[in-house]
Amino acid sequence: MKYDNQNKEAELDDIFDESLYYKTFFGKDATYYEKIYKRMLSGESIIFNPYAFLLSIFWLPYRKMYAELVVFVLAIGLLNNFIMIVMGFYPYVWTILLGVIFAGCYANIFYMKKAERTVRRAKESYNNTKDQLDYLEYEGGVSFTGPAIVLAVIVLILIGLVFLINYIENLYY
Repeated sequence: MKYDNQNKEAELDDIFDESLYYKTFFGKDATYYEKIYKRMLSGESIIFNPYAFLLSIFWLPYRKMYAELVVFVLAIGLLNNFIMIVMGFYPYVWTILLGVIFAGCYANIFYMKKAERTVRRAKESYNNTKDQLDYLEYEGGVSFTGPAIVLAVIVLILIGLVFLINYIENLYY
C-alpha cells in the first residue's frame, strides 16, 4: 500500500527495533552485514569483502546493485581508454586488477549505503510495517538472475570476438 496521509494515524505500525529493517533487507546474511554496518557507522571506510574482490562483476548483481555494476564497468572502460590514449599502451589487466581491489575494499560500504537508501525509501513510501518489510525483502537480499545475465553477456561478447577475429583473418585471404 502506498503512503497515504489520511490513513497515517490508523495504519502506522512503528518498529521499535530499527535493525529489523536491515535484517529484512540483508536476508540470510543479516548477521554478517549487521556487523559490517556497525563497523561502517563507527567510521571505518574500508571494509574488505573477499567475495566482491574475487567475483566483483558477479557479486554486484548478486546483491542487486545494478546501477553500481554499470558505473563499475564504465569506470573500468574509461580508465582503460584514458591510459591507452595518454600512455600509449593498453593496460586492461592492470585496470581490471585495480577495479577488483577497489571493489573488494569498498563494495561493503556501497552495499550499506544502498541498504540505508532502501530502508529510508521503504519508510517514506509505505505506512505500515508489513508493507515496508515486504518492500525491503523484494529490494534486498540476493538474485541469481543478475549474475546469470552478466555471464550470458560475457559469453556473447566472447563469441562475438571469436567471430570478429575469424572474419578479420578471412578478409586478407
